[in-house]
Amino acid sequence: MTHHKKNGWQRLPGCLYLALLMSSALAMADGAASRQDEIQEMRTLASSVTANVLIYYNLNGTPYHIGNDEAYRNDMARLLGMATQFDHGDITEQVQNLGAAIAELKNLPQSATAARSTLSAYARWLPPVLDAHAQLDSALGALHDELPPASETRRALHDLSREIGQLLVEYQQASFPYLASVWLPDSQAMIRLDTSVEHRFAMLSARDVHLAQSLKAPIQNYRFVRQRLLTSGQWAPNAVGRYLIRAMQALDTQARGH
Repeated sequence: MTHHKKNGWQRLPGCLYLALLMSSALAMADGAASRQDEIQEMRTLASSVTANVLIYYNLNGTPYHIGNDEAYRNDMARLLGMATQFDHGDITEQVQNLGAAIAELKNLPQSATAARSTLSAYARWLPPVLDAHAQLDSALGALHDELPPASETRRALHDLSREIGQLLVEYQQASFPYLASVWLPDSQAMIRLDTSVEHRFAMLSARDVHLAQSLKAPIQNYRFVRQRLLTSGQWAPNAVGRYLIRAMQALDTQARGH
């Protein structure tokens, strides 16, 4: 008579086998959720870095302010560290490309007086930063969407944060006085993004009373500068950057609880 050996899984009692399977599935889900949170944080950092670089050189705001210089340098260092730990070759390369493009901004005027005499420098050195950010954001978005959502609320919060990040960078580009020769602002795109952001805030607030309470702060931050986003010519790059970055960070933190 032939006897077949059972493997370790088959010899386990049924209830224990099922419990181990469930535990494994939960661990995989937690891993995917954690990975999505890391991707989202990198998206927010990339938008913050790019916005603060533009704010730092923007003569329509408060240019050459040390706070914006420190902000983009600190966020860039954090982004590089996260990309290294994330261990995805394409993402690491894209982050390094963004850092390299920003490093070239040493060629830009470093004072308001010098800026007015060398306007062509902005059209040369800023577009590579914007292109590097767009490519990084696209690559991170594709990776994020490949992973199964831990929950619909978590995914919706991430999507909302990303759209605010897109508005942030779009606004900083539009408010920059010397980019018109290489980039034309799309006011309709801004309106569409704003409409989507307001819809997402309303949808998420209606979903859960506790979530609605948690969303009050990012909603307040967003709406404090919303009119600035939708009105060209009355530029306030520093204020818009500050309040939109706060909103994004609050949304990312809230998403980790879902």
